Amino acid sequence: MDAAALVRYSIAGNFLGLPAITVPVGHDRGGLPVGLQLVGRPWSEATLLHLAHAVQEACWERRLPPKVHFDLLLAKD
Repeated sequence: MDAAALVRYSIAGNFLGLPAITVPVGHDRGGLPVGLQLVGRPWSEATLLHLAHAVQEACWERRLPPKVHFDLLLAKD
């Protein structure tokens, strides 16, 4: 897979300067995480954040914990 294939859905938003956010919404049959990308109108960051929060809350019950997790906030030197 080349780099162009990895960013094909974000090029237009970046070029136009549109705000965007990706929210985790679940997992596929293989257990891989699936996200929903929301793209808004110019200067609609607050609306996108509110919408992303609502989507994440609606999908929270179906989330799977990661097999490997390292909490950086609880890590000690």
